[in-house]
Amino acid sequence: MALLPCLLAAALFFCAWARRMPLRLAFFAASTSWAAALWLLTELLSLFHRITAGWLFFAWSVLCLVLVAILARPGGESDVFRAVAGRVRSLSRH
Repeated sequence: MALLPCLLAAALFFCAWARRMPLRLAFFAASTSWAAALWLLTELLSLFHRITAGWLFFAWSVLCLVLVAILARPGGESDVFRAVAGRVRSLSRH
């Protein structure tokens, strides 16, 4: 259960990058962003001696909420998730 926000954050990073660039490049940009977020959250929590399952779940949940707010902001592409899903489905199966 505690792993769910971490995986959701990775998917949200992918959606954020996939609306700006080709999917293959978006995968690498999302992986790099996810790794940077992982490093930053770990360093911040260790600074206050708070690396526990509860604090990690909280930090990743906050990150997910921020990413959703950025992706679904008014005036932005409100259907970014459907657009990215459509692009993924249209990839060649060969």
